[in-house]
Amino acid sequence: DTLITYWNNILYSVPAGKEEGTRILKDKTKIPHFIAFDILIGETASLADYILPDTTHLERWSTPHVSPAIVTKTSGVRQPYVGTYDGAEYNYYVSYLSSGNIAKDLTTAEGPQLLEDILIALAKKLEEKTGKTFPGVGTNAFELTDTKGNAINSGKGWTTSLNNAWDYYKNILINFTEESGIPEDYQEILDKGGVFADSDNSEYDGDYIAKKYGGILHFHIEELATTNDSQTGKPYDPLGIGAKYEAVQGVGGTEITTDSTYAFSLITYKPVIHAQSRTINNPWLQSIVPENFVEMNEDDAASLGIETGDSVKITSKDGVTMTGKARTRKIKKGVVAIAHSYGHWEMASKAHTIDGVQSDYDEARGLGIAASPVMMLDPDMGVSGLGSKNVCLQDRVGGSASFYDSPVKIQKV
Repeated sequence: DTLITYWNNILYSVPAGKEEGTRILKDKTKIPHFIAFDILIGETASLADYILPDTTHLERWSTPHVSPAIVTKTSGVRQPYVGTYDGAEYNYYVSYLSSGNIAKDLTTAEGPQLLEDILIALAKKLEEKTGKTFPGVGTNAFELTDTKGNAINSGKGWTTSLNNAWDYYKNILINFTEESGIPEDYQEILDKGGVFADSDNSEYDGDYIAKKYGGILHFHIEELATTNDSQTGKPYDPLGIGAKYEAVQGVGGTEITTDSTYAFSLITYKPVIHAQSRTINNPWLQSIVPENFVEMNEDDAASLGIETGDSVKITSKDGVTMTGKARTRKIKKGVVAIAHSYGHWEMASKAHTIDGVQSDYDEARGLGIAASPVMMLDPDMGVSGLGSKNVCLQDRVGGSASFYDSPVKIQKV
């Protein structure tokens, strides 16, 4: 009966999210309790019963992915850059906006907390309330064994306990030193921001990369041929992904195509200065490109009498209409593009009153246009009693929402 989200803004990011997500999250008979972890009141978090203040990237432990273009073996590590530690070594991190650490003492902790520490504190509170012991937290949470189940040398510094975020990340760092074969202690890895194999030409095997992806490329997948689609009841194509072209379709087989009225295909992309839906809150990034545009091919725009800076109305086949500014550019004819990260209707773009106090806001975060609300819904499927078009159109080959296949109409305002 409880939904918990973390770092999640599905209502902004996913087609059908704005209308359907709002409807579902406001219906207490469906989800009685909604708790969101966030640093801002985003579109999804704005409907939560409770918002727990998250830490920023400058206060967080993590092992971020590195670019697959790097041909040497490497693993990145992020550590809190601001804040303090309450205890020995790196134990019990405290945000500079907080007091106390929830994993150490949840009765005194206030303000932003690390997600890992919150989950540990939650598990321990559940143990206290239920009288049951939860595996995977507290003493003996980790078993000191290798991948084959053999005992390993505890003298390396691994901990068997999980009482705070540092216990978890310390074990990861020791794993890095062990698996990399590089004689570095974890402090050196922290200082460098990761572990990096030396470039000594061993990254290549002749003309090819030595450290290859080890998977097998399947052109025929037996499991797909014997598995039925849960929505259509039909078996999947055993040729699988990548072996043939397959047009985007609705659940019932309706092909998604442009026509004389809806003549343009809408796509979206992530600009290099932004990440996901969250970085619009950075005023430095916001100042580089304050708003996004409905980007069109120059000839397409000219045929409609549209020039850069003109207001245009974009309309989906589902009747959703939004207005944005046009920009002409070198883009494929018949395609319009809207950059992600702009056009927020929440994300502190407007004020909220919480406990009688009005929150700060910045209207600039609402500049531009969001692409997802105008993207096409599945023409063959809908929730019973709510009409035939209220479910996100799917890219079944990619296994995601369809972000690049929406026929739209463009008109100069």
